[in-house]
Amino acid sequence: TKMSSGVVPSSEAIAAFEEMKIRKNCCALFMRIDGGFVVEHRRLTKDDGELGAKIDAKDYEGYVEELLKDLDEAAAEYVVLDFKFVDKNDIEQSKLVLCKWIPDNCKVKEKMTYASTTNAMKSGLPGIAKEHQASDFASLEYKEFRALFM
Repeated sequence: TKMSSGVVPSSEAIAAFEEMKIRKNCCALFMRIDGGFVVEHRRLTKDDGELGAKIDAKDYEGYVEELLKDLDEAAAEYVVLDFKFVDKNDIEQSKLVLCKWIPDNCKVKEKMTYASTTNAMKSGLPGIAKEHQASDFASLEYKEFRALFM
C-alpha cells in the first residue's frame, strides 16, 4: 500500500475543480498544501494573458507553455490543466491532467508530502484523465503531456 499523508483536497478546491469540469472556463487550477488540506492557490482562465488567443489559434504548445511558465522552481504544487490536443483522427480533444510539480529544489519533506497526497487528490477530484509528474521545466513541455494520450 502507498503511504498517505492524510492531506485531502479542501471543499473549496473540490468545488473549483467541479466548476472547471462543468463550465470549461478555467484552463488551469494551481493548488498547494496548506495545513491538512490542498487549497486553490490561483487559477488561469481563457481571459488571462495570451491563453484565449492561443486556444483560438490552436497553438496548443504555446498554450501549455503560457499556463505553466510561472511555476515556482523551489515550491511544489499540483496543477489541474485542461490539456488540449488534436488526436490521430484530427479531432480536437480536451482532457483534464493532474500535474504534480515537485521541483528538484524543494525540501525533501515537501516532496514526500506531495507524493503521498496524490492518491487523495485523484480520488477527491473524479474526472482526471491522466497524471503527470514534473520536476523541471523540460518535463513541462507540450510533448511530455501529449505522450500521455498516444
